[in-house]
Amino acid sequence: MPGGLWSVPPAPGPNRRCADVFIDTSAVVAILADEPDAAAFLARIEAAGRRETGPHVRLEATISLARILGLPISVAQEMYDAFLAAAGISVVSIGDAIARRAVDGFDAYGKGRGHPARLNSADRLSYACAACHRAPILFKGRDFTHADLKTAL
Repeated sequence: MPGGLWSVPPAPGPNRRCADVFIDTSAVVAILADEPDAAAFLARIEAAGRRETGPHVRLEATISLARILGLPISVAQEMYDAFLAAAGISVVSIGDAIARRAVDGFDAYGKGRGHPARLNSADRLSYACAACHRAPILFKGRDFTHADLKTAL
């Protein structure tokens, strides 16, 4: 586990907290794989009032971390669970309203639809969760910059 994960400075005073945040797979993987931009993602999570992610992020992040770090799936999943607990991140449920928003996200921004966002299935679920919970999305890459979401960085 990267040492930086546990040494994030405390958040600024209560009046300086940032808006809520929805954390996408790409940010989780960047943090847990200790990529160069991990500290920026950790700082944004630490500054957030409400920290959320979706159940699909567990699947995608665990598989990615196992592959990138050469870990057994069970170890990657334990790493993921420890991160959620340490960072105070809750997992939102995906109900019908979010599923409908994900379908709308496919229509507007889906891969193969001719839009530069080219969101894949997991991205569309993150898009829908962030949109329905009205939270800026924390992610790595450019895909969500082409969608109608507020970004966290």
